[in-house]
Amino acid sequence: MAHNGWPQRPPADRYGQVDPQLLPLLKRSRGSVQARAAADADWEVEEERARSPERDEADYTVANCTAILKRYRVLTRDRRAGVPTKVRTLCTDLRAKDAELPKDTVFELEPFLMTCERLLTKNNNGVNRLIGELLVPSAETAIDRGLTEFQHFAVGMSEIWTLMSPLMDDGQEKLPIPQPDYAVGFSEEAFTEEQLAKLEPYSGPESFFRPTPTMNFPFLTTEIKARQLLDMADVENTYSAALAVGGVVALFRIVGREEELHKEVLAFSISHSHRIVRIYTHYVMFDNGAVSYYRHLVHEYTLTPRDIRQRWASYKFVMAVYNEWAPVHHARICSAIDDLPDPPEQDTSESDPESPSESSEE
Repeated sequence: MAHNGWPQRPPADRYGQVDPQLLPLLKRSRGSVQARAAADADWEVEEERARSPERDEADYTVANCTAILKRYRVLTRDRRAGVPTKVRTLCTDLRAKDAELPKDTVFELEPFLMTCERLLTKNNNGVNRLIGELLVPSAETAIDRGLTEFQHFAVGMSEIWTLMSPLMDDGQEKLPIPQPDYAVGFSEEAFTEEQLAKLEPYSGPESFFRPTPTMNFPFLTTEIKARQLLDMADVENTYSAALAVGGVVALFRIVGREEELHKEVLAFSISHSHRIVRIYTHYVMFDNGAVSYYRHLVHEYTLTPRDIRQRWASYKFVMAVYNEWAPVHHARICSAIDDLPDPPEQDTSESDPESPSESSEE
């Protein structure tokens, strides 16, 4: 279900102006299992509060949100160097991939022409209901239909990323936490028990890699906006991607390997309305240790008879992300997790009155 705006987060003075990928590291809980349980409980409370009809709505505009993002070096493009060649090459390769298309849908030739007209009267939810999965295929459906070999995706539908820290500007202005219409990351089953144990110290409230209790390291977000609001969808996706990419950067910083991410694509986003579809990729660049986040428009097309041959472009691209890019990205993340220090062993001597040392003294 598409949502109509960002949820509000309760005021929190504890957020300061720091590099966004470092903010969660400064705030993370070391409470391991207890912190994880508390974070999951907090997520449920925040979900309920954010969905409450009584909650206040702030007037977030494209201009002021973009200004805040720029202060955190979250930029739409690099005006000096341009888009790196390796980013362009990856996008070209993904766009060239074919995919098995669903049959008997409204994207068949004759129904498509009627659907284009019908979309003109639909709001966000109506657009999503009619064509959502034909533009951005569900990772879970792809798994169930045997269309992807990788089996451990986690999907979120309008779930609020309450477990990740929002960006703030000097403690005065803050962007609300993201609530993508659709998001994909990795499930816990994507990692070994040893890897999960190494991540556990970083999985408390305000985790840098876990936006919801069931998703780790998100890499794809989708925002749906009807009528004239597509630019706002772009901003929301850019913000979500910045937090997602920042989580990967934070992980690699911990193990001293952040330079490996220079000019690497670390996330994707799809913004669409009833008429226009935009595909973006998100990458990072480092300059003397400072990281900047960039967005590159891969492709834009319209859902009109004029572009009827391109109607499956987004679907094919996302399937290529699932099949070609995501497994490589997962392996990259796992290699960094493996370099994390082993978690400290829990001291159980205090809770065990019959420990061997005490018995030998007797």
